Amino acid sequence: LDCEGCEMAFPRDLLREDPYFLKRVSQITLETHISRIWVDTREQLYYLGLNFALLEEAGFKLIVANVFGCMKKHEKPGCRPEFKEWGYPCGKRKNPMFPKLGLSCQDFLFIHEDQMKQRMMTTE
Repeated sequence: LDCEGCEMAFPRDLLREDPYFLKRVSQITLETHISRIWVDTREQLYYLGLNFALLEEAGFKLIVANVFGCMKKHEKPGCRPEFKEWGYPCGKRKNPMFPKLGLSCQDFLFIHEDQMKQRMMTTE
């Protein structure tokens, strides 16, 4: 899911429209945007977190997490204080190779535990 902020609507709509959707998926990539442009209210924060809770409940395991960054204009508003309290990466990156990017965008790859077991059995 790379939907420039709609990741907050995804869990809400998933529960309402197709609560069994994740049972038909074996892997999913979620790109999150945590600057205040996308997560400014407690409701948006709740639904962002609900993504991870639903994936865990459905049997998905985090395989890869990549913090890369959004454009400088998206980083400027900063993040909700909760992210900083939780130690979640947010804000400007001090990397001369990527001066226009910050830390407020992340990619997560989740694979369903059944698929992980199948992959392990085929590699043995």
